[in-house]
Amino acid sequence: MRVLLICFLLGLTIPGFSQTLTVRAVINRMIEDQQTPIQKGSVDTLIVGRWNQEVRGIATSFMATFDVIKRANRQGLNLVLTHEPTFYNHLDNRDTYGAQDPVVLEKLRYIEENDMVIFRYHDLPHQAQEDMINAGLVEKLGWQGFEMENMIFQSPFNTLGTLSEFLKEHFEASTIRVVGDPDMSITTIGILPGAYGPQAQVEAYKNHRIDVLIVGESREWETIEYARDAMEMGGKTALIVLGHADSEEPGMEFVANWLEQLIPEVPVQFVPAGNPLWGPE
Repeated sequence: MRVLLICFLLGLTIPGFSQTLTVRAVINRMIEDQQTPIQKGSVDTLIVGRWNQEVRGIATSFMATFDVIKRANRQGLNLVLTHEPTFYNHLDNRDTYGAQDPVVLEKLRYIEENDMVIFRYHDLPHQAQEDMINAGLVEKLGWQGFEMENMIFQSPFNTLGTLSEFLKEHFEASTIRVVGDPDMSITTIGILPGAYGPQAQVEAYKNHRIDVLIVGESREWETIEYARDAMEMGGKTALIVLGHADSEEPGMEFVANWLEQLIPEVPVQFVPAGNPLWGPE
């Protein structure tokens, strides 16, 4: 009986014993494989759905947008692992914009009527022995051979301009936002994907070992203005704002590749949210 209970918690199958794969079993197996428990105060939790719901397929995405949820549903993937919030605020409070907000209510209605489950998978991938979000971005860039230390790279490009053009084309972005002279020479690159906040970004920016800092996103009056003033004072470090979605979405594809091996009972698919922002050519 104890063996059956352990197998149930870990989502393990037993020959000759039919068992439904539940949401709890999937999450427990992920935690067991990562050897990283969910910490107190973590945002990683069940956003919509039930722990005992059957999992028929798993979708991973940077953001559980309405479009992502609908595409996952059409593919028979009823468990969506989303890196960022579903309801437009960090704690996924559905009442942030009013208890009867029409966008929140319609999204919730669709999720519940289609027996979907949304699980926030934000802290755990960053806390894994290898940060999965960082690993996915490095893999997307193809810079594994250029990494000198954690997220600091020997630059494959000679100038800030050529690096910026590569990022624009590689991520199919309308714009890449840059502080610095496009003709400046560069030899080292540091990356802080996502939204680390101004304290971490400025500290990384002041690292004299890097010529360029790439960040996911920044409020325009914080790190961006710090970098502009620093360069006006003679500083030699440029700043590139890649975009939060582009900088972290590859990490959720990395997660999908991991889960394909870990959860072989059901299909696993990366469903990209994409960057919603565009600009005229």
